[in-house]
Formats: sequence, C-alpha cells, structure tokens
Amino acid sequence: MVIKCELDPVKSGWLGEDEPEFLKWHPQGNLLLVGGGEDGLLWMVNGMNAESKGCLAGHSSKVIQAEFTKHDKGKSIISITIDHEMKGWNPRTGEAIWTIASEK
Repeated sequence: MVIKCELDPVKSGWLGEDEPEFLKWHPQGNLLLVGGGEDGLLWMVNGMNAESKGCLAGHSSKVIQAEFTKHDKGKSIISITIDHEMKGWNPRTGEAIWTIASEK
C-alpha cells in the first residue's frame, strides 16, 4: 500500500508554483520519482500516462535529491533534504525505513 496524498501532482500543477527539482526513472520500469517542492513530498508517477502512483511524506523541508537504489533494482528510495536529513523508503508501502539527521 502506498500513501495516498490529497493532491495529485499533475492535476495540481505538479508542486504548486514550484517546478520539480528532479525526475528520476525507476531502473526496471516506467515509474518516475518527482520531487523538489517546499512541501517535502516525493511523488511516484507513471511515466507513460502521468498517473500518480502515490507519494512519500515525512520530510519537513525541501527534498533536493532522491534516487531509486540500483543494487536491488529499485526496491528502495534514498532521499536528502536541504537541511541534510536523509531517509530510506520502501516505495511499495510508503514507509520511511530509516532516517539520518544532521546535528544542528
């Protein structure tokens, strides 16, 4: 089960007034990872028809980069925010598996 967000990134103009910071293809298919808005969300979008497949919510600041893992053919996602917080995600469940935060 993937977390369902209230806004659809395509119908809402992706990230409101923000442009996506990055688009990353899944190594095994037509799934895109989209992010970069101030809301801290990562969107998973079907790359063929732009249908939202869900989002990953849990960051409290702008996600500046994210990537599907390559060693396991995209079974996890790693993301980092502007304030140096890193998270590992299970894209099937939407669950944050681990978090590393910098000391302030």
